[in-house]
Amino acid sequence: MIASDQDRRLSRWLGRAAVLWLVALPTLRPLIWSGEPSDTANLFYLSLLGAAIATGLLQRALRGGVSRPDWTVVLGAAFLGVAAIGCWRSPAAATAWPIWWAWALHLGAAVALAPQVRRTPRALMAGLLAGLAIEGLLLASQVQIERPALQEELAVDPAVVEHERLRDQYHVRAHSWRLEGSFLLANTLAAYLITVLPLVVGLAWASWRQRLSGRLALSAFALLAVFALARSGSKAGMLALLCAGGVTAILAWPRPRQRVIVVCACSALLVGALAFSGVRDRLEASAGVRLDYWRAAVTLIGERPLVGHGAEGFRVHFPRVKPLDSEETVIAHSEPLQAAVDLGIPAAVLLLAWWAVLLLRLRPQVAATPGAGAAARVHLPTAAAVAALIVYVAITGTIVDANIWEPEALAWLVFGASALTVLVLYGIRLPAPPRWAALTGVLACLLHAFADFHLHSPQVVGILALVAVLPESGSRPRTTHRLVRIGSAQRTLLVGAALSVLVLALVYGATTALAQAGSERARAAESVLRRLRVASRRDLGDAYLIQAETAVSIALRAYPVPLESLQLPPDLVLAQVAVDDALAQCLRFPDDPMLAQVIVAIVEHAAVLHPQGGDGFTPTILAIANRWPDHVVLVQAASRQLRRTAGQASGDAENDARREAQRWAQRAVDLYPTQLSLRAELAAIAEANGDSATAMRERAAIERLAPHVHAVNAQ
Repeated sequence: MIASDQDRRLSRWLGRAAVLWLVALPTLRPLIWSGEPSDTANLFYLSLLGAAIATGLLQRALRGGVSRPDWTVVLGAAFLGVAAIGCWRSPAAATAWPIWWAWALHLGAAVALAPQVRRTPRALMAGLLAGLAIEGLLLASQVQIERPALQEELAVDPAVVEHERLRDQYHVRAHSWRLEGSFLLANTLAAYLITVLPLVVGLAWASWRQRLSGRLALSAFALLAVFALARSGSKAGMLALLCAGGVTAILAWPRPRQRVIVVCACSALLVGALAFSGVRDRLEASAGVRLDYWRAAVTLIGERPLVGHGAEGFRVHFPRVKPLDSEETVIAHSEPLQAAVDLGIPAAVLLLAWWAVLLLRLRPQVAATPGAGAAARVHLPTAAAVAALIVYVAITGTIVDANIWEPEALAWLVFGASALTVLVLYGIRLPAPPRWAALTGVLACLLHAFADFHLHSPQVVGILALVAVLPESGSRPRTTHRLVRIGSAQRTLLVGAALSVLVLALVYGATTALAQAGSERARAAESVLRRLRVASRRDLGDAYLIQAETAVSIALRAYPVPLESLQLPPDLVLAQVAVDDALAQCLRFPDDPMLAQVIVAIVEHAAVLHPQGGDGFTPTILAIANRWPDHVVLVQAASRQLRRTAGQASGDAENDARREAQRWAQRAVDLYPTQLSLRAELAAIAEANGDSATAMRERAAIERLAPHVHAVNAQ
């Protein structure tokens, strides 16, 4: 119970802050959040989430009561605990922990702000609409600005990507008709859209029933979402939305005749779509690819059924069990299977139980009367504050991929996003959404997760969590959510928890930003050396070569250069200092084998540019390979480096290096048996070592496998 006027005033200010978070978080998401949780822009967003959680906890402390957590929160917390253990055991901890932190903060913000959602649901709905509007703006800019810029870059700069296989992937992305938006993947964009589309359609439907002035605008938002979903090209997403809509309609309409009509309508839509041969062919191809992934996942589950291989374990171990004609991947394309591979079968069962309880919690609300309350809009000060936040993130360079924008285009983006935000938040009066909208969106997103991996994108998880708390708005609290009087000790605990979450989010953001700065230095050095390597092998003109050499000098400024290295060529010095710096960083907690792959690329460039000077990198490459012996790229690098060392040695040293090179080459083949280039390398090393039996065996295997493996593995 609030004890004083000062507490009441503070509670009112916290309520206003909570409303601001409900509007700002989904609005800013498309401008800030990208596909990598450790990007600087994303770390800023995670700090906002920490502040939102602190606001919600302080509200609960000052209002004198807390909501008893239901089983959804309990199971979610339990799964996060199991996932944390998986991150600790992960073979790629630096990739796993950022996803875990982002999951925890996105889900925590939804839980902490749930009471405010129940009091002011239209603030959250307005934020979701504003976020959808800005996502549409980014989709348009992707077509008009980003993809033409990528096409031009690929045309004029051959060093954008070194390998032709990657160049083909970039070319497909630059010319694809499928849209990705801020999600970097079309299927992940579709997961976001099928989560919010039922809510937008429900708002439009309710506004037409009530004859509200904003009904045309809400209808336009619904059409935008439908168009974007179609342009995403996600077949699984559309099918999941159709199934979720059918299930929700059956629950909302209890009469048998109505349910028969729903089943017949959904079946007719599905049969009508399958009547087109193009749709059937794409579905068959997509299903075949996923079945290959799932067979590999089942194999990995059988190896460690109880504890799994650690978070990101599928990424590391998939090449070892990859079916012959399967495409390459790093994700199982099924969240339950991914959980079973990484964390074990009990964790996958826990995940499914969490989803089931969430859906059961939403189900009783479907057939209830529409939410109460008159249509309302967000207050102008709140809308202006969110617009000011957009301008702030632009000024500070926090907008994701700000480097691809020309200043004039970025200014127009910021102006358009700010204007759209104010128009949507203040200009549209929102009705209460139908109770079926949230269940349809949540069910569609979870069904889609059985055939894709969009829950690895925390921004989808954050939107899903916010949509999941909407059905409680305007309804009486159930017994599982009744308020419990708290004393001073509990209040102190809540305040301490609020401050702790905020401090942890800020500390995590700061430390990760520092680590990311080191990673970016290494990646920048690798990019510079790659351009110099391409310039040295191709006749690209003196201007390109001079530009590459100048870039080497600029990249060197980021590192302290030892005096004894000043006599060496600048590019070799850059390779040495970049490798030493990155090695120290990738061995720290959380260890980062992905950064070790950058070290491998730098060493490869240095070996091409200076064949006689690459021997000094051998201890580093061997240390990396011994640290992560299950990563095929690092193991292959050890074999190649030892071959180079053997070429510059003589006598026993040469023989020892060749034998070690063959041992590592054999290890690489064991880790990726369907990659024929690895077998060819092993055969060449074995032949040089006089091991004709191994050479003949591997060449015979290549001839046997070549007609059956995927084209990527035959290169």
